[in-house]
Amino acid sequence: MRSLFYIDAKNIIFAGFYGTGKTEFCLNYALNLRESVKENINICDFDIINPYFRSREKLGMLKDYNIYILGNSLNNNIGQDLPAVSFNCIEPMLRGEYVIFDLAGSKNGFKALSFILDILFEKGYKLYLVVNAYRKESSSSEKIIDFIRSIEENTLFKFSGIVNNSHLLHFTDGDHVLHGQDIALDVSHKMDIPIEYTLLREDIYEKIRSKLKSNDVLTFKKLIMREDWQ
Repeated sequence: MRSLFYIDAKNIIFAGFYGTGKTEFCLNYALNLRESVKENINICDFDIINPYFRSREKLGMLKDYNIYILGNSLNNNIGQDLPAVSFNCIEPMLRGEYVIFDLAGSKNGFKALSFILDILFEKGYKLYLVVNAYRKESSSSEKIIDFIRSIEENTLFKFSGIVNNSHLLHFTDGDHVLHGQDIALDVSHKMDIPIEYTLLREDIYEKIRSKLKSNDVLTFKKLIMREDWQ
């Protein structure tokens, strides 16, 4: 495996279908990134399609790590779900800070990036698809490949990598993670897109670490967004 967070772009986009654990991965990614870099880290909460979990719910916790949430344009309270995004991501992008986008996994979800396309393509970006083999939309390589093609054929974006976040919450074991990896490997081989990251619990990692095929692995002791679901 390479050293963690070897990236050549500071604008990092994570897209994923509802229930894949995309927001959980974004937060873990930001916290791990904080251990590797000194620059400001920002998370843009751009999932306005199915925002069941919102990264802004953890604003207080993230502030302790100097990780900043760039929320919607109404600066509203944590519990509201409104289809509004903020222009406050532009300045950090222009300053060359790390900006992580938590994006909905649909063609409509990518419309939230339309007002910053020029900056993204000028400064560079990495786009990752978060998949969970136990969610309907990403339960097979065929479904994942269809989605990748639909995005790349209908937008200007190209995927940089796949994130294996296959899980069944607290019921997850190593076989669940490896089943998701098998599906991701099939996509990787057919689409020539690497499996960039795997996210899994520390105890599971210790049991299957030699079988993991992703470039980087992120581990956690307890979930951030579902603290009461352990």
